[in-house]
Amino acid sequence: MMNQVKRFLKKFIPSSIIELVSPYSIYITKTPPRKSIISDLFILRLENGWETFFECLDYNEILTPGNSGKLNSFDIQFFDKDGIYLANDKIQLSNQIKKTISISAIAQKHNITKDGSFAIFHDTTPQWVEDLGCNIAERGYVGYYNPNLGPIKNFVHGNLDAIALNKSFKTKLLGTSSFFLKEFNLQHLLEKDFEYHFYWLNPTNRTQVIKIIELINTQNQEKLISIPPRGVGIYMKNNKYQSRIIIKSRLYLARPVVFKHMPTSFDVFHG
Repeated sequence: MMNQVKRFLKKFIPSSIIELVSPYSIYITKTPPRKSIISDLFILRLENGWETFFECLDYNEILTPGNSGKLNSFDIQFFDKDGIYLANDKIQLSNQIKKTISISAIAQKHNITKDGSFAIFHDTTPQWVEDLGCNIAERGYVGYYNPNLGPIKNFVHGNLDAIALNKSFKTKLLGTSSFFLKEFNLQHLLEKDFEYHFYWLNPTNRTQVIKIIELINTQNQEKLISIPPRGVGIYMKNNKYQSRIIIKSRLYLARPVVFKHMPTSFDVFHG
């Protein structure tokens, strides 16, 4: 009975309202529509020599091996930095369990040359998964490569269930936000003499304002970034001093994807 009540509240009552009653009962993603396909919003990097890849798994074959009887495919949807839909494309996996997809090459087909975001929606859901009331969700590994920063790709995993695609091919954002400002401490000390690029995605239906507070010795530097729904917020800096960053926003999880540039290599990770 209690589980049914919790499911009802999560489906019909905004997390911000629930937080007013019980601050320990919040949820950071909404319940997706039944029989919809779920994806994270992934960072698309194309500018200044960057290339983006994706390690795509054939979930249908993994969950129901040998029973699919057809070529499995998925849809890629592209959005710009302002969250505006740009294009979509369909990719077939050709009976491969795992395939590395060049997202940059697909974007180029649609004349997309600027950084933004993308989502990946698998075409099929095994019947037994639907019967359990579950959804297929893609939160896999995105690879990034820049020949100016070395010969090796680096990968980062998805963050959360951000966007749903229903049977009518309409999307719904799944992120939630609070009435109250939240504080997120970046879980990485910014080192001296390195360049850092921070990327935030907004999976909510409202424009979110992020305040970046950088603590350098005894001084604080602040910057505000406004991110529209489905949009991308970007903050770049050359670090001349060791520092740390605090992020204030109404998002429950304002965790950025961080690119750390070194002389002959780079790293990418969740903050």
